[in-house]
Amino acid sequence: MIDKTAELCRKQKIIIPTIAQMKDPATIPASIQNRLADVGLWDVDPANLFRVTWKNEPVSHGGGFNHGNWIEFPSSLTGVPARIIGLCGKYFPTGSHKVGAAFGCLVPRLVSGEVDSTTQKFVWPSTGNFCRGGAYVSALLDCKAVAILPEGMSSERFDWLRSIGAEIIATPGSESNVKEIYDKCWEIRRSKPDHVILNQFEELGNAVWHYHVTGSMIEELCEQVGGGRRERLPPATTFERSGPTSRSPLLKRCSVRRSSGAASASTVSKASATSTSRGFTTSGIPMSWSQSTTRTV
Repeated sequence: MIDKTAELCRKQKIIIPTIAQMKDPATIPASIQNRLADVGLWDVDPANLFRVTWKNEPVSHGGGFNHGNWIEFPSSLTGVPARIIGLCGKYFPTGSHKVGAAFGCLVPRLVSGEVDSTTQKFVWPSTGNFCRGGAYVSALLDCKAVAILPEGMSSERFDWLRSIGAEIIATPGSESNVKEIYDKCWEIRRSKPDHVILNQFEELGNAVWHYHVTGSMIEELCEQVGGGRRERLPPATTFERSGPTSRSPLLKRCSVRRSSGAASASTVSKASATSTSRGFTTSGIPMSWSQSTTRTV
């Protein structure tokens, strides 16, 4: 399967970015950054795999990279004295950080040869953003995507999924009808062996991607907000719809102690940096692959 995937990627001139490059786009080769100058943020162009990062410039076409996009919610709005800061995912391709989770779920399986993009279909179950991200990453990698989402979701969402070439399975209900989505997944598992279910709630690649990419972004944000004085920040708390709420071991470095009278700050992100992988990706691939140089498969 590795040979088939490699041949397909070479034919399509697809280069797979490393997680290290998603964490720090300054390490992306100049040739790719120059190519991105002519590519729109949502274009179905494999070069946009390198825009699966929190650090895209907030422009729709030809943007480079910055130090991250975030927003602070003022105390006058929240009613609490703590500073509440959220990462802003709308400058990812598809407008959601879930494209990163989708990348983390699919790409390790492709490069390991666990799946075959020439014969298998990849199923993305969710009420919205995750299946958008999955359909988008699949399109960039020339993989066949199947989006499962409730029939009551917006027509714009269905129209976009069709426009990108995804097969759609609409399940009963609306956003709260999650059980019906996964009932359909079990049906597919039993009846369609050529379909690969990529469920964000059980895929380790989701947590691995957020641990490294989102986690490092929050750590950098703690530095920015604290003016380099990380010891004045309480531990950052992250929230993720695709996993249990937890405090990431990576992010605990953001706070060493709480000083009485020191300014309080809370960093809240919708994207988790949680991981129990201990250095392994979804398919048991050593995490070292993600720290290597750019690779073409």
